[in-house]
Amino acid sequence: MNEFVVYHNIIDEQLLDLLNNICHSLSYCKVNEHLDSNNAFFIIHIKKEADLEAVDLNYLVQKNFVMIITEETLVDLFYKLSNDNRFFIAINGNKNKDLLKINIKGFINYGYKVYELLHQIGELEEKIFDLAFATTDVLEQKEKMEDIAIRDGMTKLFNHSYFRDTLLKKFEHAKLNHEIFTIAILDLDYFKHVNDRYGHLKGDEVLKAFAMTIVEILDVKTDIPSRYGGEEFAIIFDKQDVEKAIKKVDAIRQSFTEKVFTYENSCFRVTFSAGLTHYSDKFADILEMIKYADEALYQSKKDGRNRNTIKLKE
Repeated sequence: MNEFVVYHNIIDEQLLDLLNNICHSLSYCKVNEHLDSNNAFFIIHIKKEADLEAVDLNYLVQKNFVMIITEETLVDLFYKLSNDNRFFIAINGNKNKDLLKINIKGFINYGYKVYELLHQIGELEEKIFDLAFATTDVLEQKEKMEDIAIRDGMTKLFNHSYFRDTLLKKFEHAKLNHEIFTIAILDLDYFKHVNDRYGHLKGDEVLKAFAMTIVEILDVKTDIPSRYGGEEFAIIFDKQDVEKAIKKVDAIRQSFTEKVFTYENSCFRVTFSAGLTHYSDKFADILEMIKYADEALYQSKKDGRNRNTIKLKE
């Protein structure tokens, strides 16, 4: 901690010697005669009322800790100038030397304790700020890691695990509340041919473009898209029947089939097939519901690809 300084305007040699001796006996304290309103602790010597003109006492008393050493007849005057006596003490300079020394030393000790406390508060505020900053950073990192854990690294859609966990929650909620939702499984047609002919980098480009198209079409408030695995994608359409869901799937198809991919001197397009089913209380569990969507997808492939098939359990 910085050295504690008491500022003063004392000219009287005996009084100045007394102050210097007191501060010399206190290892933490020194005196300085340069008065500045930015300082905090003052000992001011005023012999007569006219000396007040040289010091803006009222300003100092309102903002700082001030000791006034003065004549006995003026002590009451200084208390009238102060609106807050917690920061102000006026003493009679005509008291005996030992008593005056006790008063001055007591004021300095009190001031030092306040100064030390303010310094500790400042250090504590810095630590609190650092801790708050570090906590914010940790929380941001935690949120980031949690998001990474549920995302597919390539497409940034939700991953297979998140799809299964969310589907289970929706399934149980629908069972309790008699609500409906739809799932769709989408599979890119002839994707192995894309990888074999144009390479895996071009295949990755197609996957990312397909994921971006899905995100552009769907409503983030009600639709939950995931990369199910490989070239398969799964979507949960919350609180929507299969008719509403299929309209969105068709919108994805229309947008995606308009995309043209290029490789060297050739161009190509990619289509997808889809299988859909909606929730029924006749489903035993989510595995059976996924099986129905998978079988519908297989039927789309069997019927020539680039189409939708619905399979419901009534």
